[in-house]
This record gives sequence, structure tokens and C-alpha cells, in this order.
Amino acid sequence: MTSISLCMIVRDEEENLPRSLAPIVSYFDEVVVVDTGSTDGTVSLAKQYGARVVEIPWRNDFSYARNGSIDLASGDWIVWFDADNRITPDDAEKIRGLIDDRQDKIFWCTEVVEPGGGELVQKRIFPNLPGFRFAGAIHEQLVHPEDGFRYVMTDIKIYHWGYADKESLKQKGLRDLNILKEELKSNPDDYYFNFNIARCYGNFREFDKAILHLRKVIQDPHADKENPDIYFYAFIMMFLFYERLGKLNEGLQTLDILLKKNPQYGLGWFYLGKYHFNNGNFKKASEEFRRFQNLGISTYSIDIPKRKILFESYYWLSQCYERSGEPLLASDAYQKSLDYEPENSHVYLKLAVLSQDLGKKDEEKRYLEECLRIHPQNKRARAALRQI
Repeated sequence: MTSISLCMIVRDEEENLPRSLAPIVSYFDEVVVVDTGSTDGTVSLAKQYGARVVEIPWRNDFSYARNGSIDLASGDWIVWFDADNRITPDDAEKIRGLIDDRQDKIFWCTEVVEPGGGELVQKRIFPNLPGFRFAGAIHEQLVHPEDGFRYVMTDIKIYHWGYADKESLKQKGLRDLNILKEELKSNPDDYYFNFNIARCYGNFREFDKAILHLRKVIQDPHADKENPDIYFYAFIMMFLFYERLGKLNEGLQTLDILLKKNPQYGLGWFYLGKYHFNNGNFKKASEEFRRFQNLGISTYSIDIPKRKILFESYYWLSQCYERSGEPLLASDAYQKSLDYEPENSHVYLKLAVLSQDLGKKDEEKRYLEECLRIHPQNKRARAALRQI
């Protein structure tokens, strides 16, 4: 039977392993854990769950540790995992049905970042063959031969909660920043490292520094061909950072350049719509939001909260219609926003107000009841329902 190895790198993950590894360990033929210097009970707990644990000293290089784990794997296929990842048992079982003995496929899974809901796709399942290695000291990427292999997109979701805690986020951000600084000493123009260090600076609200690194990304002649996700999203980040700095003209110029380069890039129209909305140009904003909705989000390898953005596009479109005196269109857009946030009580309250203005008492009552089902303490909805 074709065998599967689950490969992990860990350090001080005693609190996470019961959530990540324990529920799924039985779905794999072996579990290989590389520990990079734990001082808590991680090693003994991983062994208790049946993992083979090997200790490798930490060298500020995630690929070095990751490659150490796959070198130890004996399975025909490898699934890579982190201790702050979780997968449902159903999806873990599904992996067995994907693989076969031909070893000619590489499977992509969707990582969902908790609690914000950002999503990106990653190569998570691959054959245990020579030539498959991780590269990059941080934000490591799987590299492999191109000939003879095909990509398969799966519906498997891997949830990542490691950055949910603010203190943990700060500590990991400082760690990442220091590693990226070292990488840039030897590769100062590398667009991948410049993009990721810009994200770090952005998280620390050092927007001027972030913009300097993003300029290197968009000026790189190879970035748009080698990694269009990073290249085009760098423009979005620049716009957002300029906006945070109050440099709205520079931000608008950045979006204009982006959309001239790639008029099919939906996110550019979304943020342009928000720009026009914030400046009171509701007609223009509604045009840009509709254009975004037609194009959608074409970025896959960066953790973007896609459902949140799609929700906001319909929510702000509704606001545009309300301010333009078009209640029927506003109501329709609010209803579409619920496709992405079906438990948003505020939207139901908005729909109730519009129904009242349109003289639709039954709809108003239904929307108010939905609002109170989700948020029983909503005083405005309670008061409105009593008046019907």
C-alpha cells in the first residue's frame, strides 16, 4: 500500500500539539517531527503521540529544518505541517484517496489563517522523490523538477492559528524581520524577500520603510513574470501604506499605475472604489465595486481575507446606492453581502430600515427578527420590532 509521512518542525509547541497532531496522527503511516530546541514538554508529547522525533539545532533557517524532516521520511508521499496547523479528520482521511503509486502529482491545499480568515494555496502534499526540497530561510517554498509532474488543486483546508495571539504575533514578527534582514544582506534586490520584509514593517507600522522595499518589488523586471501574485499585490500594499501615512495622492497614483499595467486585477478596482467612496464620489465608487465583483480576486498565494473583501464590496456598494437614493438596488446589494457573512446582524438591521422606507412591513419584521436572532441585545432592532 502507498504510504504517507506527515513531516513537522516544532519548537516549544506543547500547548499546540494536542490540537494539531493528536486528532490526525492515526491517518498517517508515520509522523516525523524535527524539534529545533524545545525547552518544554514538546518532545515527550510528540513521542507519546507516536511520532519519530529527531532534534536538529536551530540555524535561523526554516528550509534547513524542513529539509531535515523530509530527509527522515520513509513514506512514498509527504504531507508537511506545522504545530500551529490543524486539519479536520475528514480532510486527513481524504488525503489517502488522492495519492497513488505513480508519484507524478503535487497537491495544493488551502491554508486558512485564523481568526481573520485570510486564505492562500500551498503545495502541501508531494511525492518523496529526489529533487523535492525547500528553499529560503523564511517563508520557505517547495522547489522541485517541473517535467513529469502535474499540479492538482484540492478542497482540503489547513487552518493556521499561530498568529492569533498579539504577543506571539509580535515575537514571530521580530524573528521574521531579523531573518529577512540577514537574507537581504546577500540578496538586497530579491523581490521575494523585499516583499516579505515590507509586510513585516507594515505590521510594525513602519510604513515608510515598507514602501522602500515594495518599490524594489515593483521595479524588479522579473517579478511580474515569476510571481505575479507578489508583484501586483505589492501595489496594493503600497496604496494601503500611503493611505496610512495620509499621502492619498501618492496612493492614488500607485493604483493608477497598477490598473494600467493590469486592468483585469480585481483588487485594484476594489480599493479604488473605497478611495472614491471615502471621498464622496458614490457614483464612481459603485462603478469600481461592480467592476471588482465581475473580475473577482485572482490572488492565490498570499493570505488575503477573500470572503471579507467580497462582503465589503457589496456592503459599500449598498452604501453607495443608499446615498444616491436607490433603495431597491441598496437592498439587493445588502442581500448579496449576506452570501459572505450570513450572520452579520448589522446587515439585517440595514435591510429592515430599507424595507420600512419601502413600506414592506413583512420584510421589515423578518429582517428585524433575524437581527435579534443573531444579536438579541440589539436595542435598535428591539425598539423597531415593537413599533410594527
